[in-house]
Amino acid sequence: MPEPAILRSTAAVGLLTALLLLVNDARRVGLLPDTDLLTAIAPVPAVLALLAVVGLGLGQRERAGRVGAAGAALLLAGTAGLLVVEFSTHYVFRGLDPATVAGLVTPRVRAGFLTIAALFALGTVLFTAGGLRAGRYPRWALGLFAVGFLLAATRGFTPEWVVSLGFLVGPAGLVGLCLALYRDPQPGAPAAGPRPNGSRSRGSGVGAQRPSTTA
Repeated sequence: MPEPAILRSTAAVGLLTALLLLVNDARRVGLLPDTDLLTAIAPVPAVLALLAVVGLGLGQRERAGRVGAAGAALLLAGTAGLLVVEFSTHYVFRGLDPATVAGLVTPRVRAGFLTIAALFALGTVLFTAGGLRAGRYPRWALGLFAVGFLLAATRGFTPEWVVSLGFLVGPAGLVGLCLALYRDPQPGAPAAGPRPNGSRSRGSGVGAQRPSTTA
């Protein structure tokens, strides 16, 4: 499969990821019922996000530099860790009384969750910094992505409304990034916008002046 087709596929996966994250958030705040089905699919966005991050990282790899590459790698590691957290929350802890859950979440487990959140947050910051440098994705989308998922990374340490806001803003930014990649899946392509003057190469195009062949 050609690389543009792969990038477009990962962008589509990212759009689905954003939708499922919004569904999770709606269930969490009570806008959707907390059914067994919705709980069972709660970890799915973390699985899909791994593919989306790979595609978004590849889409800007030629321009984002080492900062962007490091951000994508840390974001992948943090997302993989969040998959573990989501699975534990919805498949291990579900149905247990608070005292039992408190007994399972030992200081060592808490330290692991904190490490995962730190990796995810740092990856988000570096990935966004690389994206701003690359100019591959819209700045507004990068901004929403960064702010939203940094707020979401504070889950367990901040009020629930802060986390809910993060899971509302972050997916909006993810939609913007994935739409940009889907519309132009060429690796390293800059974000759509007006071209600067003089961007055409010399001697190309209709009416370009040709060098004289006379002495």
